[in-house]
Amino acid sequence: MTDSSLATSLATGLVSFTTIYLAIGLLFALAFAWRGARAIDPSAAEATWGFRILIVPGAAALWPFLLVRWLRATPSPGDNA
Repeated sequence: MTDSSLATSLATGLVSFTTIYLAIGLLFALAFAWRGARAIDPSAAEATWGFRILIVPGAAALWPFLLVRWLRATPSPGDNA
């Protein structure tokens, strides 16, 4: 493999990874703005749609971290105590 072919393969891989990451992030961000924000922060339960639209780009970029926080904030079905 030549240097230019290696560079092209690396660039293609990076673009593909970024595209997939952001596509998953956008899907997550829409769900997070609709339901997840209130699970992490109770004051977001009464947030306006303007607020929800504003958090979509950040949630799309930071979706792995927010997913972990959302999963930790959601009570298990057996936690009724």
